[in-house]
Amino acid sequence: MDSQKKRAMRDFWSPFAEKVILLLLSGILIPIVMMFINGQIENRQMRLQTQQIQEASLQDAKQALWEDIAQTFLTYETVALDVSWFGSKLPENEERFRRAYERYNRETVTLIAQMRVQIAKLEALSSKSTADELFFFSWEEVLENQDIAIVALEAKAASTEEWNEQHEQNQRSLIKANTLITTLAREMDLVTGEPSE
Repeated sequence: MDSQKKRAMRDFWSPFAEKVILLLLSGILIPIVMMFINGQIENRQMRLQTQQIQEASLQDAKQALWEDIAQTFLTYETVALDVSWFGSKLPENEERFRRAYERYNRETVTLIAQMRVQIAKLEALSSKSTADELFFFSWEEVLENQDIAIVALEAKAASTEEWNEQHEQNQRSLIKANTLITTLAREMDLVTGEPSE
């Protein structure tokens, strides 16, 4: 009887133990494993969202900087062109020339300072070569070929022919500025496609 009792007990406890183990697995272990898996999925999703937010913020910063650069450089070119245009139409446009030169004189220092700040920021958001290219443009075109020349021409009361030559120089500088700004937009992934000719 002892062996029958043992067998009966074993027959009773074996399915019971299986059921208890299954109950423990399904009631405790499986939820714990599912919580772990869900936690991993949530962490991955949060990292992905954080990365997307950072990429969007970086793109927004690039867009804002590009707009500032375009505004500053093209404003400078416009102000310089106004002076040389009215200078090339002297003496009949003496008053307009004076106003254009006063505006140029008033705004140039601020515009050039903004250029320097924007170029420094550009190094962080673009390649050093692009920042260098914009720096050399601001140095050679803006300062040497335009600003120094415009101030010297005004100081010596230049002829309309000299102002006309300066106006042609300013037009070439505007074209270079436009090209640089378009190239910068492409490098910063702000536009796609090929430039139109």
